[in-house]
Amino acid sequence: MTIQSAISAALCAFLAASPAAYAQQPPSAAPRTETLTLVVLQGQNATHSVTTKTATQTVVEVRDQTNRTVPNARVVFQLPASGPGGSFPGGRTTMTAVTNFQGQAATSGFVPNDVLGKFELKVTASLRDKTASIVIPQSNLTKVEEPVAKKSRKTLWILLAGGAAAGAVAGVVLATRKSPGAAGGPPPVVAVPGTITVGGPR
Repeated sequence: MTIQSAISAALCAFLAASPAAYAQQPPSAAPRTETLTLVVLQGQNATHSVTTKTATQTVVEVRDQTNRTVPNARVVFQLPASGPGGSFPGGRTTMTAVTNFQGQAATSGFVPNDVLGKFELKVTASLRDKTASIVIPQSNLTKVEEPVAKKSRKTLWILLAGGAAAGAVAGVVLATRKSPGAAGGPPPVVAVPGTITVGGPR
């Protein structure tokens, strides 16, 4: 066999074996991307009073790609630089917190400014190379409406108190009109708030 024939045979053997060799190599695994998720627990569409300077603090929860809560994550709350909004302690428009063992972080000391209208509170969470961000709509109002349940309870108490007062007045008026005169007159009337009881011997 000549040298040229030997080279050709070796080249053919290499080309024949190459597909099999490549087929035996496992495909490279795709890189796994880990992300964070922010869940708003309190503060979504919150309203703040510019008159009384009362506000609803915002609470968020950080979760990983398996929906488990993430402690020790860094959370930054950022208010608008101008327009409706407010400030955190020290007159700052940003506040940084760290999630607790439940993966939760909250604002503290937020005070609305005097500008009426809607604004967006931006929240960013990070842990090592993982990040997440969310925008929470909120508003500054002159008067903050009470929750429906609280308002309903107050209305119920007003109705009950009004009914008791009306019953007491009716009892007093009846007692005044039918107060006993001389001996042998009509039996006395005892007025009790909300009820009327007629007593005396029959």
